[in-house]
Amino acid sequence: MLRCLKFWAKRRGVYSNVTGFLGGVNWALLVARICQFYPNAIPSMLVSRFFRVYTQWRWPNPVMLCPIEEDELGFLVWDPRKNPKDRTHHMPIITPAYPCMNSSYNVSPSTLRVMMDQFQIGNKICEDVELNKAQWPALFEHYFFFEAYKNYLQVEIVAADNGDLRAWKGWVESRLRQLTLKIERDTNGTLQCHPYPNEFVDMSKPCPHCTFFMGLQRQKGVKVQEGQQFDIRGTVDEFKQDVSMYSYWRPGMDIYVSHVPRREIPAYVFPDGYKRPRQSRNTIQHTPETDAKGCMSSEERRSKRKQETHTVDVQSDKLPKRASISPQDIGSVSPASVSSRSGGSSQIITPEESLQEVKTAGLQNQSSDDKSTEDTGEQKPCISE
Repeated sequence: MLRCLKFWAKRRGVYSNVTGFLGGVNWALLVARICQFYPNAIPSMLVSRFFRVYTQWRWPNPVMLCPIEEDELGFLVWDPRKNPKDRTHHMPIITPAYPCMNSSYNVSPSTLRVMMDQFQIGNKICEDVELNKAQWPALFEHYFFFEAYKNYLQVEIVAADNGDLRAWKGWVESRLRQLTLKIERDTNGTLQCHPYPNEFVDMSKPCPHCTFFMGLQRQKGVKVQEGQQFDIRGTVDEFKQDVSMYSYWRPGMDIYVSHVPRREIPAYVFPDGYKRPRQSRNTIQHTPETDAKGCMSSEERRSKRKQETHTVDVQSDKLPKRASISPQDIGSVSPASVSSRSGGSSQIITPEESLQEVKTAGLQNQSSDDKSTEDTGEQKPCISE
């Protein structure tokens, strides 16, 4: 059962103690607690009960295999009644041996939310398996992280050689959890982060490097004000300053943080080097009527459309137009941020994009006044829900 749950966690992107999810010890303790609840159950039932129990678990109530014991040796044990720091833990999973400690202190509100969502999905699949509506392989399907969000934060790590990259990457990866906490702190929890534990390497680049990604989304249920912006430049600068305090820093070690919309995700992050084809929303179903319509003449098709106009909802298929932005308008606002004109959208601004937007605004102001500027609808970075 433990091997099964570890495999599931890796496939769903929630197996990493460093980035704020759960590691091997954490999963072992969770599985052991389920075995205590159902000592005579078969493995398939244990897996099903695992998701049912932890979907309904009321965190931060701790998961404990045995009562916490205090010894005369004087070591500090996990006790939120005595230690104020222990009260801040979101998903306490307590080790059974003395001194009892919280093995999952790295879990943040963001990562707990992601894991609870995955527990809900796993529980639904297990219920379908019990009703013969699904098969067990459905539980272990890959999580398509790069299709789950519209906006991402890209953290690229570079170094002079592979040895430096190994050490530098380990340090930066251990601080990514702080970046998620800082972003949610500075946006009052309105902008939520989902760090992805896997790293990616662009084989076309000669220098040693690797890249991590974070999914970004607005908090569900929060009303969006028109023109609302998420300016996280100061947060990113603070994070980069913390990372630069690395004791073993060497020349060539650097980090770049930038915002990437989903449509601009690089191809090297996908397994086969290309994006998974998305199913078209307006799928054509071949029926005798549609086949006959394809054989109609142009005049017959026009008359047919006139007769069917009362049954077609045009507004439901059209997207709202984006207001164009002239060079004068761009120059009148702050060069570091261009507010999105689409209703109900928000912006994410990172330091690397600030300099690029200043250059773009300067070039556009130098253009002739009579030359029209066409809006392509790719104002970045922005969140559109």
